Amino acid sequence: MKPNSTTETYCALRLHIDNRRWHGVPILIRAGKALPERVTEVRVLFRRPAPLGGHAREKIDATNELVLRIDPAPGARLRLIAKAAAGSGTRGIHLDMDFADQGGDGPTPYEQLLTGAMRGDRSLFARQDAVEETWRIVQPLLDSPPAVIPYAQGTWGPPEAEKLVKGIAAWHEPWLPDATS
Repeated sequence: MKPNSTTETYCALRLHIDNRRWHGVPILIRAGKALPERVTEVRVLFRRPAPLGGHAREKIDATNELVLRIDPAPGARLRLIAKAAAGSGTRGIHLDMDFADQGGDGPTPYEQLLTGAMRGDRSLFARQDAVEETWRIVQPLLDSPPAVIPYAQGTWGPPEAEKLVKGIAAWHEPWLPDATS
C-alpha cells in the first residue's frame, strides 16, 4: 500500500440476517491490507451471562465467546467467564485447541480445493445461488460506495470502524498462535 494511496484496502461491515432465528444478531466483518497481523478468525460472542452466585451487584464486562481461528494455525478457543474458586469474583478462562496438535497438519486450503476439483466434489465450492445472493448484498455498496477513510498502516483500521460495534462490544485483538490472551 502506497503511503498516500486512496485505493480501498479496508472494509468494516455490520450485517443483519432478516429472519426470525437471527433477528437482532449483528454480524461484524473487518478485513483489510496493511493491518498489524494476517489472520482469519470467526468470533462468536454469546450474550452476557446472568450474575454469578447471586451477586447481582457484580458487573461482568466480558462475555463468553467461541473463537475459530482459520489462519494462521487453525484452532478453536472457548473463553468463559467463571466464578473464581476462592472469593466472590469472576475470571476469564480459556479452553484452547490447536487443530494440528490433535490431528497433525492437514492439507492447505488450495490442496483441498484442487483435490475436490479433481474428484468432482463440489462441497467446497460456492453454489450459483450463493454467489448471486452475495452479489445482491454487495451490489448496493458498489453502486453507491461510501467515502474512503484513510487509516495508518499497521493499525486495525480507521477509528470510524468503532461506530459499527458501539453498543455491542468492541473489536477484539485476534487470537494468534502462542498468544495466551
